Amino acid sequence: MNGRIRFRITGVHSDTSQYFATLTSVLADRLGYGAIRVNPVTGTVLLADPALDMDAVATVGRSENLFMLTPASPVSPALATRHVRTQVHRVDRIVRALTANQLDLPGSVFLGLVIHAIREIVQGNLMAPSWFTALWVASSLYNRDFTGPGGDGGVHPGETGDADAH
Repeated sequence: MNGRIRFRITGVHSDTSQYFATLTSVLADRLGYGAIRVNPVTGTVLLADPALDMDAVATVGRSENLFMLTPASPVSPALATRHVRTQVHRVDRIVRALTANQLDLPGSVFLGLVIHAIREIVQGNLMAPSWFTALWVASSLYNRDFTGPGGDGGVHPGETGDADAH
């Protein structure tokens, strides 16, 4: 947010109240920011000033040996997606191995969803969205995996981008 930053201090092993008092004093003296709030319990520092300059904050922290700003490292969606894709491919290989390559995971899910939808309709559960949702997801799978690129519903290494795809 423009004019506002919150960062976390990690690794303070000595007297945290003295450390944060020093940090607040140095930032106020060197940068002149009006709003500096620290929370020693959570280890966070909040700076709010219209003239906030991240480079100046980083320089003061480093030069006074108070802190070194490093970017946060959240879990990358690409890494999470790659992990899920790897697990799905692993289950697909197991299904193929157990059925002598007669079924794959998308085909099994498609078949299961169609069977579920038919069962719901036969039982008279026409008002519940379960059968409709099952058919909608099944048709999406069918369109993607059976009529899309490749047309055989299989996993093709060039389509996944995974190094371990077979």
